[in-house]
Amino acid sequence: MLLYIHIPFCDSKCGYCGFFSQVNQNHLIESYFKALEIDLKNQLNFMQNLGKLKKINSVFIGGGTPNMADSKFYKNIFKILESHLAINCEISIESNPNLLTKKWLNDMQNMGLNRLSMGIQSFFSDKLSALERNHNAKDITNALNIARESIENFSIDLIYDCKLDNFSRLENELGKAVKLAPAHISAYSLSLDSNSRFGDSNRVDLLFGNVPQNMLQNIESKAKFTQDSKDFTEDSKIDSKADSKEQNIESFGYFVRDFLHANGFIQYEVSNYSRLKKCEHNLSYWRGDEYLGVGAAAVGRIEGIFESLDSKDSKNLDSKKLDSITLDSINLDSIKNKKQVHSTRYTGLKNIESYIKNPLLKHKEFLSTKDINFESLFLGFRSEVGVNYALCDTKKAQILLQEKLCFKKGEKIYANDYFLGDSLALFV
Repeated sequence: MLLYIHIPFCDSKCGYCGFFSQVNQNHLIESYFKALEIDLKNQLNFMQNLGKLKKINSVFIGGGTPNMADSKFYKNIFKILESHLAINCEISIESNPNLLTKKWLNDMQNMGLNRLSMGIQSFFSDKLSALERNHNAKDITNALNIARESIENFSIDLIYDCKLDNFSRLENELGKAVKLAPAHISAYSLSLDSNSRFGDSNRVDLLFGNVPQNMLQNIESKAKFTQDSKDFTEDSKIDSKADSKEQNIESFGYFVRDFLHANGFIQYEVSNYSRLKKCEHNLSYWRGDEYLGVGAAAVGRIEGIFESLDSKDSKNLDSKKLDSITLDSINLDSIKNKKQVHSTRYTGLKNIESYIKNPLLKHKEFLSTKDINFESLFLGFRSEVGVNYALCDTKKAQILLQEKLCFKKGEKIYANDYFLGDSLALFV
C-alpha cells in the first residue's frame, strides 16, 4: 500500500505549476498538521475496519513545498506511521533549494526519511526567472552540497522544452546534473497545465516550437559528458539563441533521454531516469496499486465502493460536515450499477482553511473496471510497467509488434519508446 501526504504551502507560486498550493499561509501550518493527523488516523482506521490495512511500502510527502514546514511538525506524523511501515519502506519528500537546511534534512532523516527530491528545474538564471522559480544558483549550490553530504538517495527535477532551451544549453544543464551523481533524475517537458497561471493565460511564448524529428540525428555524439564541463556552481554564458538551425524539433525529450542514458541513467518512465534507485512510489502508482491520500487536495484510491471514508473513531467530529454517512451506515443502494464499480477515488478539499475545518470531507469519484483498464493503458505504455496484453485489441497489438513499436514479454506488451506511450494507448 502507498501513502501520499500533501503539504500545500509555498513561498511563491510558480507559473507552470498546476498542483494545489497557497502562498502567504504560513500561520496555518501548525493547524494544518493537526488536521493531517486526524485525516491520517481516520484513513488508517478506516482501512483497518475494512480488513484491508496492509503495511505501507512507500510514503511520498509532496507539495507545495514540504520543507517550508519546520521538521518538528512532522514528528507526530511519523509516530502515527511507525507501526504501519513495511521494512525498507521508501519515504520520500520534495524540497525547494532555497529553503533546504542541513538541520531540517538531518531531523527528517532521524524520523525515517530516506529519499529526497529536489526541485532544481534549471541551472540557468534566465530560465529560472522565466519559470518563476524562487531560487538562484547560490541556493542550488548550497542545497546540493547539503544533499550530497547527507543522503545517498536523492533525486533532482529538471524542466526542458522551454523557449530558452537549445542543444548546447541542455547539454550544459544535463552535464551539471550527471556530474552531481544523483540516484535519480526527473526531466519534465514544460507544458501549459490548465490549472496553472501560465496555462490560464495561455503563455505559449514560453514553449519551444515544433520541428522535424530528423534533426535528432547524431544525438549520441552530443550526449557525451566530458569531465571538463563547468561546475554546477557556475552560471553558463551559453547563448539561448545558439543552435537556431537545430531548433526545429518537436521536443528535446530524445536528446535528454540519450544524454542521460550515455551517462548511466536508465529511462524507466517517460520523465524518470534512474542511476541507483528507481522511485518505488511512482512504480507502484503505475502498477495500479491502492493508495491513501492525506491532506488538502490529496488524492487516494481504494478498491471497492465507499460513500464515506469516515471511520468509527471520527464520530467525535461533526458528522453533518463530514459527508454525513459513516462507515457503519454505508448505503450502497444509492449507487447505480454497483457491480461495475472497481474503485473509489477521493480528493481532499482544495483550500487550506476548509481542509483544517473538515479534514475528513472528501470529494469522491467511482471508477469502473473500464476506467481502471483505460488508465492502465496510458500508465503502462509510458513506463517499464507495460500493459496486460489481454487489455489490447489483438489485431492492433499485432500491428504494433510488427512495426517494432512494442515488444511482448510473457502476458504483457511494452513500448519501445515511452514518448509514444499516449499514442499507443489510444491506438489499441
